[in-house]
Amino acid sequence: MIWSRWLHPALLTTYFWNEDGELSQKYTPEILQDIHVEKLSEFEFRFVKDSLVYPFKIVGGKLYRCRVFETEKSGYIFFDVHHSLFDGTSLKILMENVGKVAAGMQPDTDYYYLMLQNREDALTSAFYEESRKYFEDRYEGINWTWHPEFDHETRKNEMGELFTEIGLLQPQMTAMERAYKITRNEFFIWIYNGREDVQNLSTIGLLFRDLPVGVRLRDNMTLRELFADVHDQVQRGIEHSCYPYVEKNGQNLTNETVYLLYQQDIRDMDSYGIETIDIRQNQAASQSVLDIEILDGSDGLQMMIDYFASLYDDESIERFKDIYIKTAHAVATHNSQSDVTIRELKDKLSDKKNFFQVIVGIFSRKR
Repeated sequence: MIWSRWLHPALLTTYFWNEDGELSQKYTPEILQDIHVEKLSEFEFRFVKDSLVYPFKIVGGKLYRCRVFETEKSGYIFFDVHHSLFDGTSLKILMENVGKVAAGMQPDTDYYYLMLQNREDALTSAFYEESRKYFEDRYEGINWTWHPEFDHETRKNEMGELFTEIGLLQPQMTAMERAYKITRNEFFIWIYNGREDVQNLSTIGLLFRDLPVGVRLRDNMTLRELFADVHDQVQRGIEHSCYPYVEKNGQNLTNETVYLLYQQDIRDMDSYGIETIDIRQNQAASQSVLDIEILDGSDGLQMMIDYFASLYDDESIERFKDIYIKTAHAVATHNSQSDVTIRELKDKLSDKKNFFQVIVGIFSRKR
């Protein structure tokens, strides 16, 4: 693991308070520790594995953990990293580079701190101001719907989880992409992985950007018009992503926002000859009131929802999931030879009231 000292500097980052009282980060290579194989029985490992995940010390502490175990049955690698230094694409990059090193190959170079410097330099550029104006002209002055209505009002943060198959086949999704000239990412996306520069394709870190996507649904709007609008917002949002509109917009400074994230192949470990096992997440908490991940891999399309269980009843999230999947099926499997309006699409779904409420909660804007 010595190669990680220079290869993935984000993992050797620590946070500290600077002289101005601002939380800052720095490269701290001295926190790198040797990893030794821990030998124990399979019976002992069953109890150890559920104690591995616990909160990090954010200021001054190491923000990753890695342990290797060997039992009479298998070898196990545990890796945990704080989300502020690691996004979904980072996992794929890390696994690919581990595979290259194991095979005696040279891993790709990581430009994490150069990327941070480039982003900081962009703050004073003319294009940064142009990007700010683009977002404000497009999204300001509108009372957006940020999340489905809560069942309860509370400040507690109790995490609930739901995992389910979506049931859409890959050929159905491919046909939909071709028919409406959108990517699968755009069908689901609100968050973009932030690797617009080819230099950053091998960079580990929290690079993703939150993209605002807002659509005012009208009964006479066609599905093709809806997709064209979303496509334009995503593409122009990526173009202007140097300005972090979602982060700076006042309403988004709270955690009362739904996040929708499309993840492709990052959880597929079969190609690395690795089998994953579940372990307990101790003292886990949701980062947003409703966090939806669409997982696209060898097992097909799956949906994972993290939510504030203190705000939403489990039955409400189940209903949300059912309506969301039903809507996705209706949209993705529609005969693209003939366009369809939002009104016609709603009429095709049996639970019209709930369909409308969920669509408003996710996509709409109010004047």
